[in-house]
Amino acid sequence: PSRLERLVAMAVSDEGKPPPQVQIGGKTYTLGSGEVGHLRDSTESIHDEAVLRQNFEEDGYVFLRGVIPQDAIQRGLAAVLAHMDSQGLVDRSQGRRLEEAVVKVAHSSNQGTLQRVEPLKQTEAFKSVVEHDVLFNLFEKFFGKPCATFDYKWLRVVRSPVSSGFHMDSVYMHRGCPKLVTCWVPFVEVPYELGGLVVLRGSQRRESWQQVRDTYGELDLDRDDVGGTGWFTEDPAEVLHWGGHLETAHFMPDDVVFFGMKTLHGSSVNLT
Repeated sequence: PSRLERLVAMAVSDEGKPPPQVQIGGKTYTLGSGEVGHLRDSTESIHDEAVLRQNFEEDGYVFLRGVIPQDAIQRGLAAVLAHMDSQGLVDRSQGRRLEEAVVKVAHSSNQGTLQRVEPLKQTEAFKSVVEHDVLFNLFEKFFGKPCATFDYKWLRVVRSPVSSGFHMDSVYMHRGCPKLVTCWVPFVEVPYELGGLVVLRGSQRRESWQQVRDTYGELDLDRDDVGGTGWFTEDPAEVLHWGGHLETAHFMPDDVVFFGMKTLHGSSVNLT
């Protein structure tokens, strides 16, 4: 089925059902509540750089659907799964197929970051996703000038029942260029229960978050010898205490979300 057909099927299947729930940290939230809502979808404005910049300034992120071609996604996913399978990280028990992408419970790594992946990251199949021309075109129009990407890419596979804690990317990579964004790209469909990206909307500009941005957000994990993961907190209640509300989505594998260095984000819990 086409992407549109899948989205329509999702919408039809949700009719008459209660609002979906998502687990963040140790608490379950109902989407659409005052605490957790849906990411603002900017897809209709994908060719209007002024609107994208305005949304980025207001929200701290831009969420776009249907950006990366499906054939590129499929090639990239096949390469990632083959790499994982060669390391024994994919659960093939009970007749499971590789394409089901079920990660073994024994899989463990630094915050879900896959190990020994440099050869994989240099393959055409992997680069066809994370360095696709559509992404360069998108960001060159967004910034109004030619863009570059880091050679290093963060490739994560977070097993059940794990999530990523809330953090600002400034603590990891904010040296040098001030016009730096993170682009989050799912290689598979990520329903709410699989543990997708969660963003605190407006955390990059809210007055209530100024102290956090000026203290935690100015740390440099390499320079300041802080130790640990670099996360601000794993507790969503602590995040909400500082103001704002969390947002997430049911992601499809051709979606992208890009956000600034001072936008607080983490993930929901993988419950599969």
